[in-house]
Amino acid sequence: MPTNIENPILLVQPRNQDLKQRVIEGFGEPKEIVEVTSEFRKALVNLIGKAAASLQQNFIRYPKIPAVITLRLHTDAMAKTHRPMLLLERVGMRPIGTRRFGELLLPATANSLRHLADIAEKNDSKSIRANLSTIDEIAPWGKDDTLHWNGLTEKDVRTTKRSLAKWIEAGKPLLVERFASDDTVTDEAIKQTLSQLFRELKVKFSQTRTQAAGGSANFAHLDSLEVAMILAACPCVRSLRPVEEYAPIEVRPQMFHLIGTAPADILPPPGNDLPVVGIVDSGIPKNDKMLKPWVIKHNTFVLPPETDHLHGTFVAGLVVGARRLNDNDTCFPTVQSKVLDVATLSNGLTSANELLLNIETAIKENPDVKVWNCSFGSKQPGHIEIFGQFAQDLDALSDRYGVLFIVSAGNYETPPLRAWPPSNDLGGMDRISQPAESLRALTVGSVAHKPALVQPNEPSPFSRRGPGAARTPKPDIIHRGGNCTDTGIFTSTGVRSLLPGGKIGESVGTSFSAPLVSTLAANVWQTLERRNLAPNQEIVKALLIHAAALSSPMRKADERDYYGFGIPDSMLDILFCSANTFTLMFEAELFDGIYWEKTPFPVPACLHPNGNHLRAEVVMTLVYSPPLNGRHGAEYVRANIDASFGSYDPDNDGELHHHGLVPLDAPRREDLYEKAMVDHGFKWSPIKVYHGRFARGKAGRNFRLKLELLRRAGEPAQREPQCATVIISFRSIDAGQPVYADGVRALRQANWLTQPLATRTHLRV
Repeated sequence: MPTNIENPILLVQPRNQDLKQRVIEGFGEPKEIVEVTSEFRKALVNLIGKAAASLQQNFIRYPKIPAVITLRLHTDAMAKTHRPMLLLERVGMRPIGTRRFGELLLPATANSLRHLADIAEKNDSKSIRANLSTIDEIAPWGKDDTLHWNGLTEKDVRTTKRSLAKWIEAGKPLLVERFASDDTVTDEAIKQTLSQLFRELKVKFSQTRTQAAGGSANFAHLDSLEVAMILAACPCVRSLRPVEEYAPIEVRPQMFHLIGTAPADILPPPGNDLPVVGIVDSGIPKNDKMLKPWVIKHNTFVLPPETDHLHGTFVAGLVVGARRLNDNDTCFPTVQSKVLDVATLSNGLTSANELLLNIETAIKENPDVKVWNCSFGSKQPGHIEIFGQFAQDLDALSDRYGVLFIVSAGNYETPPLRAWPPSNDLGGMDRISQPAESLRALTVGSVAHKPALVQPNEPSPFSRRGPGAARTPKPDIIHRGGNCTDTGIFTSTGVRSLLPGGKIGESVGTSFSAPLVSTLAANVWQTLERRNLAPNQEIVKALLIHAAALSSPMRKADERDYYGFGIPDSMLDILFCSANTFTLMFEAELFDGIYWEKTPFPVPACLHPNGNHLRAEVVMTLVYSPPLNGRHGAEYVRANIDASFGSYDPDNDGELHHHGLVPLDAPRREDLYEKAMVDHGFKWSPIKVYHGRFARGKAGRNFRLKLELLRRAGEPAQREPQCATVIISFRSIDAGQPVYADGVRALRQANWLTQPLATRTHLRV
């Protein structure tokens, strides 16, 4: 059923009674994950002894700072309630970070290791036995960990070492990250020790400072491989690796196919009140006759011959007029935006430190631009568990300046490209490229709009898939990026846009699905501003993702890695409802120890006809911006919010009980470790979509929407609220039901105050 401009999504106003004190039940006696036998104790003491012996030289060389050991938890002990915090605090080894799931990084001295070994051998209290039972392995942190060489064969280490030497000889930068401690005395000692070592080794630093990791990482230039090895052996240094390089995302062998000269009237003159999208790319020629009226400003960091402007011009064309340039194909959005041109990508590769500096400079000089298109990426997939430094930097920039980055998922370029459904396991090499794992960004994959190797609306053969780091759902959404053969050839199956010199061309790639989302996001942001609704990146993301989820069928778990949550087609779909759908949006503030609720929750009468069963399809989207900390690796996200919509009626005991009805759209669990990744990665994702379809009805007289906040183990409570955006839609199973009209009546009866997100006068479609 088509969306109706008379049926806007309604923003529900908060009430004091939305917040309720949470009753925390007792945890009971601590339980052993595995039996703590004498053999278990002996093996653990042996591991501690080996770690102490391996770190002896560090204790002598660097007496003022702790060394580091890794403690790997048993797979069943990764939950917050199981972690051995009592034991670690007793021996003075409170974690200073995390690497992979369940792998804690602990500060270690000779004395603390002796104390740990003594407790492991002799202490028989129930709580300590339970803590000991969670430990699967203890190992010293060494040079191979710092250089990310652990797990490599000797041959691979030699190859990687030669590559590192060549990198340093070429004068390219490395990212050096130190360990950081919450203890101010220890942290200052680490900083001073490392600063002294930097001076001794004559390390030179880039003018760019990384935005993430609390200032504990720097871009550095080293004189030799020997210097790198000395730094890697220092217990202050957590990570040392080459800085990532980025380029416009392309699919070879043919990147752009020239169609001809663009008709002079293909783009009408832009209106004065259009929103602006910042395009971080290879630049647009300043005298380009087609795009000149649409470009508000050029921020130029790279000039020809270092750039040919092809990629940047093509991306810009899609921002300003995608549908017009594609023969008015309804697959493409009608909305248009002006462009801020940030020319920073060269024809070759651009290092992360240079790119980061230029992006931040452009943002600071153009504070009114809120949506930034990033159609670039690395050539390799990101880590399966660890968030890349550049993704962390984008997250930090987003928080600092209140902007939304739209990032391409990346293109897999190795033929044969993927058919649909996929027939070959590529071993993860087709996962999203960096920095598409950025959590604050909106990551965009691609689907076809014309038939070739795949059919329309199937994932494009080149589009990289999810999940993101730590099992977070990526890509977030998709749009049309073209189709091709299994060798990357496209003829009349690609996306059309502008090329320099007033030409029109064709190409394919997630580089060109991203700007379709960017222009939608910019227009949504501007519409909310016109309504004085104080938009932010969280709200705009939630609206686009919810529109995508509403328009998508319920997919299999493994298909979500390709489709994300679907396609947000139009401004109407994003901000309005059809007659058979009723959508509400909430902006919630959550505090530690308190849950947020809306009850009794009004539902459309036609979906609850007899008053005791809900017969409807329910889609709910939750988006929030939790604290992030790169020190914690796979546990980068430091707070979680869970949403639940369910019945709220008295049970047989006469007490009100909440029974959740709408399940989380979660991935499959393949083994125990995968289960842990889902439980402690995906479920901590700051974007969650819940979807249920109740054709036979679900029992319930009264209903409740509930949100709860949970922090990671060791994460302190905060005085400031954790904000979240929730959007929930009720849709009829049967055609012809007046769902929206009934929903509005139910709101009035409940005396809920609302306001429309948009009206006819504020909307540009």
